[in-house]
Amino acid sequence: AAVFPQLDAPPEGSSPAAVSAFYIDPSASVDAMLASVYGGSEKRMVGTFQLAFALFLYVHSYHAYYHWKACFILLCRCEDLVLRRPNLFRMFVESAKVQLAQVDSGFFAEFEGTTAEPSDAATAAMSCGTEDGASLQTAPGERLDD
Repeated sequence: AAVFPQLDAPPEGSSPAAVSAFYIDPSASVDAMLASVYGGSEKRMVGTFQLAFALFLYVHSYHAYYHWKACFILLCRCEDLVLRRPNLFRMFVESAKVQLAQVDSGFFAEFEGTTAEPSDAATAAMSCGTEDGASLQTAPGERLDD
């Protein structure tokens, strides 16, 4: 069974200021998680995001789905991290685009009880963290390095 790190809450023992900061912009928490859980590798974090989606889609693991969803929401909330780790966000957005293309229009409504279309989620993913909603895309053949 896959074990995923907790993403939807600040680290245990956080000060009140750190808890508030986590809910405003979790960039510092994601930086700390990248260092402690993923050994500083942005590719490993995105790989866990991809693994969670694959486990949910093909093995129907709800635990994996909730990790994927928490990771998606967490990264979309990181305003400061977008500027400091653009490769992380390029990999994340590219992965999210591919993942969202794999599901039909009823996917999110079925699991969340909403009527949101994947195209809406894809649009949100493509503009997450950018001031003007500009897309974070790579040129064809461009390599994404850590």
